[in-house]
Amino acid sequence: MKEKNKNRNVLIGSISLASAIALVTVSIGPSLILIQEPEVIVKKIEEQWDIIVPDHYKTIQQAIDNAKPGYRILVKSGTYRASRSSLSRSITIKKEGLTIHGENKETTIINGGSAKEPVKIRADNVNFSGFTVKNYGVNGSAIILEADNCIINNNIIIGSDHYDGIEYIIRVDGDTNTISNNTVYGSDYGIEFQGCKNNIVENNTIRNTDYAMKLESKILFFSDRELQWSYTGCNGFIIKDNNITSNLLGIYCLSSYDNVYYNNTFDSNVQGFFLSSCKDEIIENNNFIKDSLTISGIDVDYYIHEINGNTVNGKPLYYFKNEEDFTVPSDAGQIIIVKCRAVKINNVVISDTSTAILVAYSSNVRIENCEFSSNNQGVLLLFSSSCYVLRNNFIKNFRDAFFIVQGLLKSKTIMFRYNYWDSWLGTKFLIFRLTRKRIWGRFHINTLLNIKVLDLFGLGWRTRNFDRSPRATPYSIQY
Repeated sequence: MKEKNKNRNVLIGSISLASAIALVTVSIGPSLILIQEPEVIVKKIEEQWDIIVPDHYKTIQQAIDNAKPGYRILVKSGTYRASRSSLSRSITIKKEGLTIHGENKETTIINGGSAKEPVKIRADNVNFSGFTVKNYGVNGSAIILEADNCIINNNIIIGSDHYDGIEYIIRVDGDTNTISNNTVYGSDYGIEFQGCKNNIVENNTIRNTDYAMKLESKILFFSDRELQWSYTGCNGFIIKDNNITSNLLGIYCLSSYDNVYYNNTFDSNVQGFFLSSCKDEIIENNNFIKDSLTISGIDVDYYIHEINGNTVNGKPLYYFKNEEDFTVPSDAGQIIIVKCRAVKINNVVISDTSTAILVAYSSNVRIENCEFSSNNQGVLLLFSSSCYVLRNNFIKNFRDAFFIVQGLLKSKTIMFRYNYWDSWLGTKFLIFRLTRKRIWGRFHINTLLNIKVLDLFGLGWRTRNFDRSPRATPYSIQY
């Protein structure tokens, strides 16, 4: 026993799961000393867990197989194969209520090897946390969750991007699950949900994927004889506080409704956030950096959402619906106009977005004296008429302008005049100065034949419009 020291408190050593050293607390006063020996601390740690790997069982799967529902399993730091007997097998969880916790997510590693799905969760109320999961086979998923009320928290999950297959990092087919505080990167798909509801996705970092997060509808019934099917989307989600960086597409949501997205950061994705045929979404207080929000769909209801408080490159994202006779503020970072008429957009400078201006189901919209540069899409006009795009600069955009109209004749009501297009050959070669600038679009005829074209950008009849008087030099535009 060490000699007492009445002049100061002494803390010796540290507590870890691998080794525990005595905790000594000495208090000033009349000889009160509390000493816990290492064996006591280790015992208390062990009492928190029903099973410890590799102390009680050498593999994670053995621990799961010998656990009872509701057991808590601690996995100490080390590298574990997906299965002891074969690299092609998975760690499969089929007992409800298990907690499987890695000692340290940096050093507790599940190496899937060639296993197609290294971790499969097929029981409700499972908590899986504290691991690095890496390496898996072609067309596989690092973690597949096919259950309800589960938690996947505080993991590092590294994708395997095989060029001859499609790989997922986390795939979810279940309700009321929570995916939180994970770092996910390097695959075709980061986190994919299929036709489920009421999941929470929060505080994750997703980067370097093709699709960071995908909410996809699921076919429930299909009959070859009757050519009928039904499907369900991903509904009632809360997606918040995620950092989605350097992906081809940040969030892609298809045929879903009643989801809430807030406080997410979208940074340097080719497309930040893409809603396709969705209804009644709430999009609030998100921060877009060098990307933005894009909406698509064949019906006007797919463009009606609650969109408030978002910023694009530090400037406001302005979203207007069911309004008329107004002017959009010139400090816009992105503009979305839905079911409006008599709108003026003047002296706006927008750059580095997925879509600078989106106009849907609106009429008499005048875009004048603006500049659009380094955007994936400059001006996107969908199912609108009597739109005027005049005296603007289009510089280094992947697609300067595009339109979709309902019926071929409606395309004639969209007018492009006197714009500067850096992609027009007349800006570089004098011989082309007398030519027109061609703007491609599509038209749909479902009003006549009751045909609905599902893929707005891939199907439909191709048409075109012209800027008959393009400008050879850019305007000087300031806001």
